[in-house]
Amino acid sequence: MRFHILGPVSAQREDDSEVPLAGTKKKTMLATLLLAKEQSVQDSSLSEVLWGRVSPKTCQAQIYTYASRLRNHLDGGAAISRQGSGYRLTLGGAWFDLAEFERLSRAGASALRAERYDEARGLLHSALALWPGEALTGVTEPFAQVERPRLAEARLEVLEDRIDADLLTDALGGLLPELLALVRAHPLRERLRAQYMTALYRSNQQAAAFDTYQEGMALLRSELGVSPGPLLRDTHRAILDERSGVARLQPSRRRAGGPLTARGGQPRVAGRVADFVGRHEQLAAFATSRPGRGQRPVVVVNGMPGVGKTAFAREAATLYREEYPDGQVVVDLRGGSRNPMEPAEALGALLNGLGVRADDLADDPLARLEQYHRVLADQRVLVLLDDAAEGELVRALAPRTPHAALLVTSGRLLRVPGGQQTITLQPMGTGEALDLFTRIAGVERVRAEPGAAWRLVEACGGLPLAVRAAAGWAVARPGQPLSALAFRLDDERYALHVLLEGEADIRARVLRALRALDPADREALCALADGAADREFAPAVAGGLLDVDRPSVERVIRKLVDWHLLREVGATPLGEPLHQVHRLVRLAVSGQADRVACLA
Repeated sequence: MRFHILGPVSAQREDDSEVPLAGTKKKTMLATLLLAKEQSVQDSSLSEVLWGRVSPKTCQAQIYTYASRLRNHLDGGAAISRQGSGYRLTLGGAWFDLAEFERLSRAGASALRAERYDEARGLLHSALALWPGEALTGVTEPFAQVERPRLAEARLEVLEDRIDADLLTDALGGLLPELLALVRAHPLRERLRAQYMTALYRSNQQAAAFDTYQEGMALLRSELGVSPGPLLRDTHRAILDERSGVARLQPSRRRAGGPLTARGGQPRVAGRVADFVGRHEQLAAFATSRPGRGQRPVVVVNGMPGVGKTAFAREAATLYREEYPDGQVVVDLRGGSRNPMEPAEALGALLNGLGVRADDLADDPLARLEQYHRVLADQRVLVLLDDAAEGELVRALAPRTPHAALLVTSGRLLRVPGGQQTITLQPMGTGEALDLFTRIAGVERVRAEPGAAWRLVEACGGLPLAVRAAAGWAVARPGQPLSALAFRLDDERYALHVLLEGEADIRARVLRALRALDPADREALCALADGAADREFAPAVAGGLLDVDRPSVERVIRKLVDWHLLREVGATPLGEPLHQVHRLVRLAVSGQADRVACLA
């Protein structure tokens, strides 16, 4: 099969017959699944792109119908399957225009960097030829507003690379009118302006090249309150030098800026968490999906409170620091706290981390956002946003250049407009948890009481934060046997007390997540924690405990699963999902948590 989204959304079978995609909803669902790149798309996300914020009561049934109809039309290895509470499209041997565009673009950019200019020019022209017009024609407006700008930006970056290849091979025919139209359409885009200046100079229009620079400098100052960046300044200087016979003018390709350096003079790195263990599958997933490899520029790491999202993100950032030689910027957005960072404050912190002095920060939030993207454009940087709560803010901060990347942690199943790669951390297996406990508490103590150590980590439910707290409790009491600590963790009257110390306060983490919920959803979680205890339960059981109808209980369950306060743990013989409240979440929200005595 052949799938197209870089123009009208369409699909053709192997015999070239068209797949019937009447109406915007079916086209939107197909495009959404294609853009997910074989990852599952949740029903709630499909509902948002199909109907916007307000969906009809029959949305679930309609989504099922669209998926069923699309599934019946597919062949050639492509298949739509149900995964949990979402759908996944597997391409198999099917051809997808966006995948081919990205393949040709990567090859062209690589050839350009290797100074194989004729090869680069051919590849990049071929990539752009896959765009017959505006992408995602025929989809719903909510979906187009989210996805179309990202695709247009990707095309524009490849177009800039192609123009560099044209300039480097002296293929100037038709380039001046094309660049003039592009500069008028994107007057603040410095790379295009620099390319236009170069083409003008090569065409013996030196005065027009200088006028173009002056116009750009005036626009940047009036619109953004900033001066031209190094790329535009260097092109201007090169023209001056060429006129003086000093150097031959070259196309002003994107260049890396100065590295983000610490006091020691080395690029800054996020810094790994001590005693990090395990997560091999998730690190492997990050290795294949990490930004800067032709993937989406955002990777989101999510999971329940205490599951180790920040530790994982820092470990991943450290492992791949060589791919971002200009350094790493880390900002805690405090998304789950009572005092989350405002967007302007977050931008200020990021710009400070990128080397912009406080006195040079733009005052207007939109100007500050453009300032952030201008600075980021010249850096091969990894930006790590810790504890994000809103997809819109993450989307605004997503790099517009393939040289920079964004790694995000969130306590919820974050949906970033424009898409993201998602890595969901589950609680550790008992073996990994025991390894972590051993590294902190010591090999000798674990060898002396292996059974007690095993009971300890099982009582922690696979949460690294709880394991660290338990191990810290053991280290602080070298004279007490591990069996005594295991007894305390087994006993629900005392378990949370062991896990309430310092940074490792598991109840505080859970309560932070609860604050983000509506009061009704908080009450629902408490009712499920008290009524279901550690048992697995189906939606019908949850409806009985909450005394609500089926649509209401499904909405509540979706919300609590999104915040990782409920876990989907299996299915009934009839295929209905089974959920469970994690033991430590249950203890944190139940009445018992408030009755724990102070037993230091």
